[in-house]
Amino acid sequence: MSERPKIEADFEVIRVQTMRDSAIRVTLEMPEYMILQMGMFAECQRNGIYLHGEFIAAIKKSEINNDDELKIDFDISDQ
Repeated sequence: MSERPKIEADFEVIRVQTMRDSAIRVTLEMPEYMILQMGMFAECQRNGIYLHGEFIAAIKKSEINNDDELKIDFDISDQ
């Protein structure tokens, strides 16, 4: 089996919302210079291709000029 194509890009989460049908919509924004990746996402949308992947926390927007290590608490366990 051939390797699946990979789209690698940087994103900022703009919005997370729950739709009326309980689906979850996440709106992402990429830098304007990532034209090739935008085209790849457009092809996926046109052809009805579902995407699978993982997102890696890179840096907080407010810490772009800070050398401190990024720490994010992803604890979403039931309370």
